[in-house]
Amino acid sequence: VAKGLLKRENASSTGPFYAEETLWFEILKRCDGPSLKNADQACQLFHRILQQPQFWIEKCEYDHVDIPPVSWRKFFRQKEQREPNEQEASSTSYSFDYKKIYYRRPYNRNLALPLESSSTIKRLEKQGMRFQSHGDGIIIEHPPVYCSDELPVCFATSYEWCQRYFEIDLEKAGVEEWVMDVIRPNITIRERCACRMDCAAVYELKLQLLKRDERYDKNVILPRFSSHTRSWEQWLGGAVWETVEHVYSDYPCGMRKLA
Repeated sequence: VAKGLLKRENASSTGPFYAEETLWFEILKRCDGPSLKNADQACQLFHRILQQPQFWIEKCEYDHVDIPPVSWRKFFRQKEQREPNEQEASSTSYSFDYKKIYYRRPYNRNLALPLESSSTIKRLEKQGMRFQSHGDGIIIEHPPVYCSDELPVCFATSYEWCQRYFEIDLEKAGVEEWVMDVIRPNITIRERCACRMDCAAVYELKLQLLKRDERYDKNVILPRFSSHTRSWEQWLGGAVWETVEHVYSDYPCGMRKLA
């Protein structure tokens, strides 16, 4: 890499320092995230490189981290050109923090807490998930018992209602406020569900998009709240895992959390 860059710089050199910065740009781009945090404090040259949005765009591309599509960036450049006075008066800056995007990776990934074979109820509770159990309670099965083995692990409920609740703070996940207010990208919620073959069952998925200071309230009904239900008779379910999905596409400004 260094040899090729030096050849390019010799062809149109603006001085040895520029060549040095270009070299370090490429070297730093190949470092991992923790190393870059340390490098930022090592010297002024590294700090200057790591302050450049272009560095983090290329770093995201190099590590295959999803960044906002080009169409979003073009949209806001055009918006700023059409409305320069309004943009100057507004405190909102329509720009992406690519460094934050690199470390938090909010786009095109599952923002929910992952359920793994090593997961435990206590560990999930420490991560913010809340459980309310009746009957014999809710447990984690790996593999699932007496139903399709398509999935390696699942939550299993009892003979009475068991509930699981968690929130996804979209701001903390790295999604800029103005993205939620202006672009309002589609938000897809998807979960797999099934029942034991020898048991009838009812499954409900209740969703609420919330403002920053709002809390989940099952007694409130608004267009941005959604509910999905599945039910199975005894001996008629469990052969396959069904997918329950909801897509938020037209929601009001100010939404910051998904419950």
